[in-house]
Amino acid sequence: IIANTLGYNIGTFLLNKLRLSPRIIVGVAGGLALAGVFLSSFTTSLGPFLAYFTLMNGLGCGTCYMVPLVCAWEYFPEKKGLMTGIILGALGFGSLGSPLVSTALVNPTGADPTIEDGDLTFFDASVADRVPYMIRTLVYIWGGLVVIAVLLISRKPKERVELSVKRLKEQKTLDDLSFPT
Repeated sequence: IIANTLGYNIGTFLLNKLRLSPRIIVGVAGGLALAGVFLSSFTTSLGPFLAYFTLMNGLGCGTCYMVPLVCAWEYFPEKKGLMTGIILGALGFGSLGSPLVSTALVNPTGADPTIEDGDLTFFDASVADRVPYMIRTLVYIWGGLVVIAVLLISRKPKERVELSVKRLKEQKTLDDLSFPT
């Protein structure tokens, strides 16, 4: 959570203050996140796994998180709520597929857990040994999605953003209108 939250600030700083291209930010941060997940698939102990998976992946995902929102807000300043809802809805909807794909990769036969340890039941080696393969395969899929995102994301030119803000300020609101009593 800390790495992800730090990433939110890094992403918006790079986009708004340094005016870096969203393609560069999404490409580099997405690559960092994918590298963290990929490297975690080679670990055999909890410490390195958490370092790669939570720190690198968290920082990379957090850095990417706000970038499409800010870009959409620049193109549609009068519809920020709608743009946020569409983007976050797509993010949530996209997470529906990962569990199905990961389950198919790690447990293709649909085997049930058979090893009992007190109140817990675990899968045997035929399933457990496929976890690194599953993680790496998901990284390849997500990598393709990052490439698509890098190709599609763009930023509204700064001059056009300033013009949109000026137009919004000039528009009348209901508070500005006088109604007969």
